[in-house]
Formats: sequence, structure tokens, C-alpha cells
Amino acid sequence: MNFLYYRMNSLMFKTKILILVFFFISIHIDLLLSQSHFLGRIVDDANQFIPYAKVSWLGTNVQEVTDVKGVFSISYPPDTSMLPYVIVVSYLDLLDTFEFDDLHSFWTFHLNANVTLQEVTIYDNKIGAYVSSLQPIKTEVINRNELRKAACCDLAGCFETQGTVQPQTTNILTNTKELRILGLSGVYNQVLVDGIPTILGLTYTYGISTIPGSIVENIWVVKGANSVLQGYENMVGQITIFPREGGTAEPFTADLLINSFGEKHINVGVSISNNSWTNYLAIHSSQPANKIDKDDNGFLDLPLLTRYSIYNKWRFRKENENGFSTFVGFRLVDEKRIGGQLLYDPELDRGSTKAYGLITQFLQTDIYTKSGYRFNENKKLFCT
Repeated sequence: MNFLYYRMNSLMFKTKILILVFFFISIHIDLLLSQSHFLGRIVDDANQFIPYAKVSWLGTNVQEVTDVKGVFSISYPPDTSMLPYVIVVSYLDLLDTFEFDDLHSFWTFHLNANVTLQEVTIYDNKIGAYVSSLQPIKTEVINRNELRKAACCDLAGCFETQGTVQPQTTNILTNTKELRILGLSGVYNQVLVDGIPTILGLTYTYGISTIPGSIVENIWVVKGANSVLQGYENMVGQITIFPREGGTAEPFTADLLINSFGEKHINVGVSISNNSWTNYLAIHSSQPANKIDKDDNGFLDLPLLTRYSIYNKWRFRKENENGFSTFVGFRLVDEKRIGGQLLYDPELDRGSTKAYGLITQFLQTDIYTKSGYRFNENKKLFCT
């Protein structure tokens, strides 16, 4: 009986020894692991644990995942001498990096849903022609990127690179043109400048040719039935011209265009901006081409055009700003066209039957303004 009791005590003693040995071994293993692994926790803005978040060292493929309590254990980085240490944490669509300088401490990292940046700069190259998503009706926009694709002397030439509007010659002798939409005559569409109908009535025949392409900033084209806010002429469509303005245009521009007939177009533009005041001044001159008859029919292939024009737009504040705003546009055009037979002399053959010719000369002045007051984002009062 004593022998059995002794054997049992000996067995219990050995069991305790084995338990202590395993305990110390496990502690030693944990210590070894803790010395080669970095421990931390990932939480959100409300200090709630973020489970299953991916944690990795910046620039390496070593990656671990947090447990249900947001805790992770990741092996030390390859180079422990480079400070600061940087880990990358990603969870769903959240991604952030954290820097620290102690691998032996237990760190808690906050993965925020919102990150506040001091400054963001966005660059975008806008295409030349597109459909605006900001207008309630379908509006095709043609900007200067599209106009740069082909040198254009006047408004009719601004549509040479796309098919939205078709410029059509209506008089070969004087080279007058109209703008057609949906294949219908230009009298069924309306041309606006800064949203104001200035090309209508007697000015319609030569109106689109008197606007130099160099002063055009944007063109809006609306096809089909439209509002009659600016008049009843827009049965087929509406073309709105937005000239360049001070502050957005280059401080100084100058260009010279010469075609194969020798016709010369000179354009000079000056832009001034001073706080709430802006001003844009443009001067244009067209000098006649050479007398050329390539098809030997006795008539000039291109009429002799002489034109001088000046355009000025002065603005005080923008319309989308609260408070008072206004702008005034001024345009003066002096033009003379001579067409007909090659031998026609305007001074000698006027009223005779020796040669057929046509002389068109006019002086046109336009002054338009738009003023108003914006109370808030939804209320405004403007008059033109």
C-alpha cells in the first residue's frame, strides 16, 4: 500500500515537472516570437476594432491580416535600422500609411475614413467639342481647343472641323455665307453674341463674316426646338457665341493669316484684369486678295475684301457672384467688298455696261450690355 502511494506521488511530481517545462518552453517561444514580430492594433475613428484589415511594410510583400479584435502580428522589416518604420493598412476602399520609430512597443493605429488634404491640384485636358452635362437641354460646346485645329478667319470658318453646323456660301460674287443647322437655311436658326441677338435683320447677310475667329472663346450649339427667350428666329436651332474676356484670355496675342489668294487677316488682342474689373480689346484688319481667275470664266474667284473692326468688352464682376455685376460690349465694323468680273473697275465702270461688278460697303456699330443683381444662388435679377 505504501509502495502504491509512493508510485502515485512520484507520477504526480513528474507530471508537474513536465507541465512546468512546457510552460517555460512556451514562454520562451513567445518571447522569441515577440522579439522578431511587431504587434499592433487597427481601429477606426470611434476606436472600434477593424478585423481582417491587411497590414504590410511599405515596399515589401510581407503582409498580415488583423484578427477579430483588430490585432496583428507581422515579422520585422528586412532592415530594422532604417527609421521611421512605415506600415501600409488597407481595408475595403480605405488605404493609409503610418510611421513610427519603436518596434518593441504595442501601437494602436487609427484608420480614418476621411482624409483632409491641404491642397489638391487637378489638371485636365478638355476635348475640343463635347456635349455639356451642365445644361438642361442638349448643348454642343466648341471651345478653343477645337478652333486651334484649323486656322479660321471668321465665324464661318470655326465650323470647318466638325459637322454640327454647316457653313454655306449664299453669294459667290461677294462670298457671303450663312450657318445651316439640320440642313435648313440659316434664316431658321438664331445667332447670339453673349446671349444677346445682335446678328439679325440687315446685319444677317454679312454678320457672321464680321466676327473674327480670334476673339471667339466658346460656341454653344442647340439643335431643334428651343426657348423663345431671345426671339422667335430659332426654329431649327440656336448658335451662341461667347467672345474672349479679360482675365481668361492671354495678356497679348497677335496673328497673321494669309490664304492662297493672298488675302491677309491681321488680329491683335489685349487682355487686362484688375480685381473685379476686366477688359478685352481686339483689333482686326482684312486686306484684299490678288485678282485671280483660275477657271478662266472672267470673274474673280474671291472678292476683294477690305475690313477694319474693333471689339471691346468691359466687365465688372462675374454673374455667378452675389451682388451687382455688369458688362458692356462694343463693336465697330467698316467693310468693303468688290466682286464681279476680273476687269471691273469700281470707279470707271460704275453704272456702265462694260463690265459686271458688285460693290458692298457698310459701317456697323453694336453696343450691348447686361446688368443685374444676384441675391443668392437661386435668386437673381438681370436686364439686357
